Amino acid sequence: MANHMIHRILVDNGSSAEVLYWLDFKQMSIDRDRIKPFGSTLVGFAREKVQPIGLISLPVTAGTAPKQKTVMVDFLVIDRPGAYNAIIGRLALNKLKAVTSTYHLMMKFSTEEGVREVKGDQTQARRCYNTSLKKASNLTPIVIGIVGGKGKNEPKGEPAEPLEDVAVGEGRILKIETQMSPKIREGLVTFLRQNLEVFARMHDDMPGISPEDILHPLNVDPSVKPVKQK
Repeated sequence: MANHMIHRILVDNGSSAEVLYWLDFKQMSIDRDRIKPFGSTLVGFAREKVQPIGLISLPVTAGTAPKQKTVMVDFLVIDRPGAYNAIIGRLALNKLKAVTSTYHLMMKFSTEEGVREVKGDQTQARRCYNTSLKKASNLTPIVIGIVGGKGKNEPKGEPAEPLEDVAVGEGRILKIETQMSPKIREGLVTFLRQNLEVFARMHDDMPGISPEDILHPLNVDPSVKPVKQK
């Protein structure tokens, strides 16, 4: 963006405007005189109306050579704290002729050299999302995990916030988030200890499930030799 590599960009199909935050604008060392007046008001930031500082047109390059595309994008510059550095909305996506998939966390668009894929960072996206929730309200998301016991539980990715171990029963340890008030923490720990039986760690903890409910048979021809893919 304007010859700067910008990270933490939210690609939002539901946004009708492209947004650049004032703090990031200043770090790009762009002359403020390039910002044009903008009379309208934005709605939707932390449930309140925001008056933009102005409008600025910047070149945005998506992808890397040789499969890349550069378009001019009009950004509304706002002086508000945010989890992202910029927001790309429908207008910029239309200029890029891009197709997005939230399920795959991916964006595809055509270039003169073919179709280019741009993938998002799932861990970074989760952190930005949690930061956005905290800025929008005083609620603190709680992350719960299970460790220890008879079997190993491999981690499914890094948590967005620091966790602490809490003993809730004999040989049972749960991880809870550290950034919560003492009152909420006390209530959470009490709740977990009273309802510990609902947390299953092993298949042995879930008896009575019919194999027909958890197995999927494949209708294959037994006369065909199986081939292992590379």
